[in-house]
Formats: sequence, structure tokens, C-alpha cells
Amino acid sequence: MNPRRQDWIWSLVAVLMLFLLSERPAQAYVDPGTASYVFQLLVGGFFAAVYLTRGYWKRLKDFVRTRVVRVKPVDE
Repeated sequence: MNPRRQDWIWSLVAVLMLFLLSERPAQAYVDPGTASYVFQLLVGGFFAAVYLTRGYWKRLKDFVRTRVVRVKPVDE
């Protein structure tokens, strides 16, 4: 890697670390409805992920079932 580019990356990392480590008090108010909204987003995202996983799992099972040849036992 170019030494000049490497210096730029390390400078960026140092600035980001200083930014993240410096604290300032926040004069902010979080509305109680905000927590409810965030909770709804998390629950909705969870159920969407479950729905998608279920759908793709079904597609994968169907794909494997069509590709796998089942050997039937021969009756004597």
C-alpha cells in the first residue's frame, strides 16, 4: 500500500476515534412514543426475517427434492 495513503487512513482513524471518545452532554428529549415505534420496527423486522427464511427454506427443499433421485426398494 502506498505510504501516503496509509498515513491518510491512520489520520482518518485517529480523527474518528477522537470523535467517538469525546463526550458532550445531550440536551435532548426522547418522546415515549419513540420507544414504541422502535419496538414496532424491531418486531416487524423479526417477523419479516422469519417469513423470508421460511419462504427460502421451502424453495430450497423443493429444489433439492426435484434434484435428488429416490431409489425405491425392489420387492422380491
